[in-house]
Amino acid sequence: MTPRRIPFLLPLRLASTALRTTVPLASMLAHAKSSTPENITAPTTDQHNSGAKLNHLRFMVRRLLKYKSADDAYGYFTRQLASHASEREFVFDAYERIILIFLRTCHFSHAKQIYEDMHSAGLYSSSRTRAIMHAVELVQSPDYDHTSSKALFERLTPTLSLPSFTDEGMRALADILQHALHISPATCAELIEHYQDLHGDEKELSPELLDTLVRCHGESGSIDAALLHAAEAAEAAPYTSLLTSLSAAGRHSPATADTVLSHMATAHVTPDLPFFNALLSAAVRTKDFGTAFAVYGAILEHPAIMPDAFTFSSLFKAAQGVAQGSSARAHPVQAPPNARSPRLLFSEMMLFHMLNTRGVPRRRSPAVRASTLGVALGLFMRSRDYVAALVALRAFRTLELKPHAKVFRAVAATLLAHVRLDLIHRAEDDNLRWADRFLGTDVTSRLRPEDITHELIDQLLCTGTIGCAPTKEDVAERKDLGKWTRPPREPDWPRVPRLAVILGGEPEPREAKWDIKPLERLLSRAVLATLEDNTYSDEEALELVVGDAQRTLMPTLSRKSVIDLMEGRATVGDPDENAEMEEAGEQEVEDEEVAKERIRQRRRVRRMRKRMRGTRMNIDNTCTDGSPLMSLESTISV
Repeated sequence: MTPRRIPFLLPLRLASTALRTTVPLASMLAHAKSSTPENITAPTTDQHNSGAKLNHLRFMVRRLLKYKSADDAYGYFTRQLASHASEREFVFDAYERIILIFLRTCHFSHAKQIYEDMHSAGLYSSSRTRAIMHAVELVQSPDYDHTSSKALFERLTPTLSLPSFTDEGMRALADILQHALHISPATCAELIEHYQDLHGDEKELSPELLDTLVRCHGESGSIDAALLHAAEAAEAAPYTSLLTSLSAAGRHSPATADTVLSHMATAHVTPDLPFFNALLSAAVRTKDFGTAFAVYGAILEHPAIMPDAFTFSSLFKAAQGVAQGSSARAHPVQAPPNARSPRLLFSEMMLFHMLNTRGVPRRRSPAVRASTLGVALGLFMRSRDYVAALVALRAFRTLELKPHAKVFRAVAATLLAHVRLDLIHRAEDDNLRWADRFLGTDVTSRLRPEDITHELIDQLLCTGTIGCAPTKEDVAERKDLGKWTRPPREPDWPRVPRLAVILGGEPEPREAKWDIKPLERLLSRAVLATLEDNTYSDEEALELVVGDAQRTLMPTLSRKSVIDLMEGRATVGDPDENAEMEEAGEQEVEDEEVAKERIRQRRRVRRMRKRMRGTRMNIDNTCTDGSPLMSLESTISV
């Protein structure tokens, strides 16, 4: 697929030239000044406790509605209100919020019952709740005409015209009408405009309600009306909502993107990161991968924008689409010339993480999230790049991020799928297959392709292979302690999610902390199984292959170099002589001789690696589109 470079990037470059002199440091200082203690009114203890209880109540009701039934959720709600009957303000807020939750999940009968319970308790509902319940009652009536919105407008006008009815209430009403009652987006847009007219010509919609109005016009196909309302705000948020709605409705096209960018350039609105992310996501959804990587190039060229985790998640999906198109047997699609390899994307993501954290990898940053690492790990697993997958898995521990249950499925289920493929394709000339080296010939000789199922995931995680049960160590019983004698304790098995959680049949515990050691052992064996002629021990081979990949995929920058890059005193690609010394001193305080010895050891490992042969890894790490982020080898500690 050939990317549309000139007609797409021309308005993009025009729009990106405005406000190019924005200084991020000044905005950060202004935010810090406005966030000083004397400018903040701290909530009282009662308000904090009430808000925490309300959030927990909403969470539990949503959970019961999702995994149990509406009756269970309603019963839990009534019991909780009975225990807080004396807290009248909390009870009022609970009624208001829970009614919306039941309506958004289309449990209208229970919502009406809660609404009646609220009035029976002597509480008068807000104008927002009254308007929503009036709309529900009218639309669900048997004689309601869905082809005309006249009756709906007449019923809601008295409530919409009240001074107490706010933009937030209008947003909630439009959300219920469109997604729960299935009223057309065009009718919702007309209702928002009617609400604005009721409150006078000088009524200015809030940014959130303006986004909702633009989104409704976009979903209904009224792009001109959406752009007209988007021009009322001197920011990119309405245009972002328009692109998102067009993409969700399947109406996005390169011509539409050019139109939106041209209007932004005319209005002197600078695209921000959410806008670029929406543009990137829409291009990936339409499989226009050349445009997706072109958007990423525009992000890199923008002086005040740094990509975040959502950006890289979309890029990893684009890289997966490029790989699938290139490897298709029937109609292979040539990769766009500006496409990046998965390894290069991962190294760039980690580089931006280091820039955001000023060289301290354990700090949180917008560039990396646990979900993003999971997407990258899945991409490496599907492409059989087990070395990069092991580096991505270890990044959870390095960055102190909690892996979710999907990570276990991405590793274990994919390994089983690769074993099944090897069993289908028999080896030629009695050569050992990858599955034979991974599981052992004694195991693969007894397996058939139909024997590989998801039920083997538990066994693979516990034992590292298939066909044998885990062995439990014997723990001697404590004796001669009188009444303090206790039975032997169970061994401390690694904490891994249950099979039903891994497969998505059960919800993942909210505060679960999973152990990635079983996955590390599996991936280490998978890496060793790819080495056909290995003359080293397993530990040495892993250090040679995985250690070298980790230094490539996990850039190490000194704090001084990061600050120089952020302040413009250096550029990406300059050698960093201090990075390795800082990395050696991160774990413990060491003297200079110990740090130098570590560097000498790494150089010896590199020389050993040059003598190794037989790996099948694709370590392409070159940039093909000439972006400012060149090959990262010169910025990584060597």
